[in-house]
Amino acid sequence: MPQITGKELLYIDDALSLEDHMCKCLKDCATRLQDQQLKVLCQNLSERCCNNFNSLLKNIE
Repeated sequence: MPQITGKELLYIDDALSLEDHMCKCLKDCATRLQDQQLKVLCQNLSERCCNNFNSLLKNIE
């Protein structure tokens, strides 16, 4: 397995932080929204962000 550089680790850390933040924000938005279509959209986007976060994390372990 090739060695990961410090710069690459910083990029991965930023990507993980962003996906985690978006997952939480979208989940929160979904709980607050009254419009059902927007609620479902936010829930779906939140799930995607959570899946992205988990995929990134799994690939660096």
